[in-house]
Amino acid sequence: MDKTLRIYTVLFISCIFFCSCGGRSNQKQANQSQQTAGKASMLNPNITESDGIFSVPEYQIMPSPDKEQHFTLPGTEKITAFDVSPVMPQVAMITSQADGTSAIKVWQIGDDEPIVIYQLPNNGIAKDIAWHPAGNILFIIVETPEGYQIARIEQNDNEWVYNSIFESPKPLKRLLVGPRPFDIPQITELSYRLYIGMETNDGAYRIVTITEHGQRLYQVVGPESTKTTIEELDADFEPSTMYARWSLPVAFHPAGHQLIWEDKNNRYFVADYWREAWDKAYPMKLSKELSGTINPTSNGLGLFHWNPHKDGIGLYWLPSGDETGKLANYSFVSAPRPVADGKGIVGITSAEGRYTLNYLPVDMPLHDVINAWQFISSPDEANLLQKHYGLFRPTHSNLLYKQNDQLYKLYETENYYHRSDLSRPYIVTTDLMWEIFGAAYQGIFIIREKEEAIPAFWKFIDEADAFIVKSGKLTAWKPVFDAVIALRSNNKTNPETERILAEEDAFTEIINDNYRYSDLKPRGHYTSSPEMENYFRAFRYFTTIYLGTQDTLKELNQLPEEIRRHAERWIVSYSGFIAPSRAPMIWKGMSQTTPAYCQFPAKNAGIFPLSWGFDNEVLYSTVFHEDFPSELQIISRNMERRIFSSGIDLSAAMGNSFAENMMKSDYEKYPNLQKVINRLKKNFSESREKGENIYDRWLDAMAVQWADTVHSRNGAKDRNIWQAKRLQTGLATWATLRHATILVNDRGAAESGEGGFETFIAREPRGSVEPDPYTFEAIAGLFDAMVHHVETMIDETVLADAQSSLYEGIIKKLNDAAAEVRIFREIAKKESHGEILTGQEYRKIMQVANMAEHLFLIFSSLGNEEYALSEPDPMPKIADVALDRDSNDCLMVAVGNAMEWNHIVPFYGRRQIVRGAIYSYYEFISDVFLNDEEWRERVDKQELMPWVKPYVIKKGIPESRGY
Repeated sequence: MDKTLRIYTVLFISCIFFCSCGGRSNQKQANQSQQTAGKASMLNPNITESDGIFSVPEYQIMPSPDKEQHFTLPGTEKITAFDVSPVMPQVAMITSQADGTSAIKVWQIGDDEPIVIYQLPNNGIAKDIAWHPAGNILFIIVETPEGYQIARIEQNDNEWVYNSIFESPKPLKRLLVGPRPFDIPQITELSYRLYIGMETNDGAYRIVTITEHGQRLYQVVGPESTKTTIEELDADFEPSTMYARWSLPVAFHPAGHQLIWEDKNNRYFVADYWREAWDKAYPMKLSKELSGTINPTSNGLGLFHWNPHKDGIGLYWLPSGDETGKLANYSFVSAPRPVADGKGIVGITSAEGRYTLNYLPVDMPLHDVINAWQFISSPDEANLLQKHYGLFRPTHSNLLYKQNDQLYKLYETENYYHRSDLSRPYIVTTDLMWEIFGAAYQGIFIIREKEEAIPAFWKFIDEADAFIVKSGKLTAWKPVFDAVIALRSNNKTNPETERILAEEDAFTEIINDNYRYSDLKPRGHYTSSPEMENYFRAFRYFTTIYLGTQDTLKELNQLPEEIRRHAERWIVSYSGFIAPSRAPMIWKGMSQTTPAYCQFPAKNAGIFPLSWGFDNEVLYSTVFHEDFPSELQIISRNMERRIFSSGIDLSAAMGNSFAENMMKSDYEKYPNLQKVINRLKKNFSESREKGENIYDRWLDAMAVQWADTVHSRNGAKDRNIWQAKRLQTGLATWATLRHATILVNDRGAAESGEGGFETFIAREPRGSVEPDPYTFEAIAGLFDAMVHHVETMIDETVLADAQSSLYEGIIKKLNDAAAEVRIFREIAKKESHGEILTGQEYRKIMQVANMAEHLFLIFSSLGNEEYALSEPDPMPKIADVALDRDSNDCLMVAVGNAMEWNHIVPFYGRRQIVRGAIYSYYEFISDVFLNDEEWRERVDKQELMPWVKPYVIKKGIPESRGY
């Protein structure tokens, strides 16, 4: 291909951009959005008015070379000005010949020589040059005999066309193009603005701006006497009231909302544009004086500092305030400029009268992360993101999140309703979907409990007690029924009831032994009302008081069949929600199947078939038991018994290699532990009848969350933090499951806006979805399973009209939730394949809080007495999952406050940081049972889990607007 044609092709065809759909939350905002979209369509004919908030193009950035590249001009030709393309590795330059003529050339970095795209007439001298942000138009300042002009040079039918767009009798210098467009009331299309230094009558300079077509000039910074009035612009508001005796533009913040300018003494200032007008100017906040010229790094975290009296350049790092020397072997004749992807700089050197254009890579953290400045205010944050491609922020340490007691609330923290706001993009996490499902599971569980289980339980208690009184039989049970009946009515005259309410382990004459009354302390959702608290106490007391006396338990079978049917109804109402039990039941005629994965069925029968899921099997199998075969006893070579298991054991047994790697020290300490874990792995994959109940389905979905087949879009670069996040998510949702089923689950145990001038259009928050389509699908499948279960409940239950309507409404919302999760599954699949998202998909990410809050509150309300929307409990929750019978210590697993995940993802040829909400998970040994309220009081003081600590920064997200 002809080299000139190739330059044209790279300049224009490679500047492909992608746009998408958006909108507003009210009619006024919707109208503004359509107007802006219409203007954006003038920039790109493929953009339609319906594209709304995402109508401004995001340009694909082409990568710069990894190695140095150089080009030396021939003879006495000099480079008088140059600029680096904002979208690709190209340099536009003004060259001057000995005869005074000027030419515009473009060098594709790496080519042997540049291409001349325009030769200026003999009477014109080009002074400065700047690229349009699209990378397909050039602007130059030209001095002519009549004065100064600004020209726009763009291609038309393979020919570069020169058009003068502005003329001035006053000298012009320093040409910049703002990186973001404006919505200008008097102009029918979105327009970028040019910023120029213009000489005043007394020889000073002021900064003025015009649109990319030379319209609407006004003063940005300058003397008050030369300010632009609203009458000159036919405007309702003044464009700027920033005054200075002398000012010249220097550079823009990469986000485009701030202009760095300097006064006559080379002191740097910042002009800040706030939504629809210039707001204020102030001295640049630097820890040291920087003389010479500065250029911002493309990530907004640093400044390239060129001093004409020193070799090389300095890299001033804003998070630390330190400056590091770079490229000391080069003596640049003017200030170097960074390339589009931040990988390096382009600078001019001169030797023996010949000019050389140099592309030089520069080692700089997070060089291509376009919004790093919005997430980093300290070296620690920069180091974590550089090393791990992400970090976690505990939200309780961030003042912004005082009210952030739900996962979805983080997704409400960015204000997307004004297009000038510098919004941080979101990442939709699987955690958010898990939390919605957790609310649905618990809500429907509570409905079933309140409408079926609890009435049946008390009906059984009342009728059994009446039968005892009438018949005089079952005398061993009489004091038990008396105690629970007194408990329901809050009658504390009964001494056993008093002991139950005291929740302190004590002797009871009922069994002539000590009884663990502390275990009757209500936990989980059972603290929501006195009625639920008493049900928790009565349930646990009734099912455990005679647990060690099998003959006494079996006496319940002497009750008439019609009374026992109430017990059956009480028990069956929980089926579908919980796994089968490992213990047989004492009731005649009630069938039961021990789970296939259960290798150690209980010998003693029980009143209620407590859930024995695969998680219980892991917790039970990975601790010491005296009666286990020697090869399965978890004991060290020093005869130290393993008393408690961990959530890590569960993750490893379900196939998570990250968790198993963390068990190496335990494997070394307990020789049989790895053998037991491998045995559990085999059981999990071969011995389970999956999908029998929602509990098992939940565990199956957790296994998908922990599968090693899913990888980040960053490949191996963020593997550790990615795996830590996925481990944390799975364990937290397991804690949520155990919290919801705390009463009916068995436990493992060891034997031992106003108007303005012009609207600044900030970069649209094009967010992302956690690239784990398999887990999203698994969660959607859980909603499907819940739909089936509710339908079965309807079929098996005689419902009143109100109940029928409630269940039908629940089914609809469950189907809605499944559909929503699958939308994010599809987005995750597209991103995993490197596909560009549509505007509707970006909008879905941006507005995820609306969906999440609606569904979460709907499902959470199912636990209320009247099913009315109300403020749900804060998300921290806790459950006890294992108990040491000797010490009474218990293993607690808990969900803490939401954490913020900052994660680096690919973005149109560069990278960006996205933010999302994730779980925090805790487990620890406690000598007392904790309920949710007690846990919330201590959660901020609880130590984080060791696998998360390396990635945690205890700093809130920075709120700085930039420089």
